[in-house]
Amino acid sequence: MLLRRVIGLAFIWVSAALGQKATLDSAVSAVVGTVTDHSRAPLKDAEVRLVVSGSMVNAVRTGDDGRFLVAGDVRGPSKLQVRRVGFSAREIELVFPRDTMGVLIIVLDPAAPQLAGRDAGDDEEHASGWLGEFYQRRRSHSIGIYFTRQEILSKQARHLSDVLRGVPGVTLSASERGGFAIRMRNCRYAPVLWMNGSRVAHTELDEVARLDDIAAMEVYLTNAGVPPDFLDRSNLGCGTILVWTRQ
Repeated sequence: MLLRRVIGLAFIWVSAALGQKATLDSAVSAVVGTVTDHSRAPLKDAEVRLVVSGSMVNAVRTGDDGRFLVAGDVRGPSKLQVRRVGFSAREIELVFPRDTMGVLIIVLDPAAPQLAGRDAGDDEEHASGWLGEFYQRRRSHSIGIYFTRQEILSKQARHLSDVLRGVPGVTLSASERGGFAIRMRNCRYAPVLWMNGSRVAHTELDEVARLDDIAAMEVYLTNAGVPPDFLDRSNLGCGTILVWTRQ
């Protein structure tokens, strides 16, 4: 009798575990699409980010044909952020399961022309939006460490993390996934990473950021000085990095 009861309880536990796994797996969805310009010409190398509940869960780049496939756990408000140099960024709110049942066509508008001889991230006088806020913080804060695009390129770095070499309190170590792992103030965990205002969880800077795309970067070794919108309560004092990419 006791044996039957134990077997019955085990069967219930296994069934519940399998049911939970099926529920978790069903939350992972894939979105397929094509990024084009207004003439419907495919745009190669556009960055497509899947953002769920304010955090980036995956990022891919379009192929030669402009197509992409991005997947992730979408249990929360979800959207795509699409960017490519020379074009204005777009955000597309996703509705499931509708947006997993076909191919999305995402058309990007040409970016406003830059002033002659100037590049995005270099023009402090005419900066606006997030870039204007970056320069404002750079002028008023002594706690953060701020890099403009021109300063980043002048270092002739191979990886974006190389820009932080020599910064007191920052150490770099080779990462198995490519590039380098960044640690601040001897913390065992990676610094909190934000890209264009979206939290990027469980990843290293070199995995999601390319030098050619960067307009500006700000680094905070502690929570002191971090803009309120980017304070993360889960941060164990391991630093914060804000990355801003070119339009």
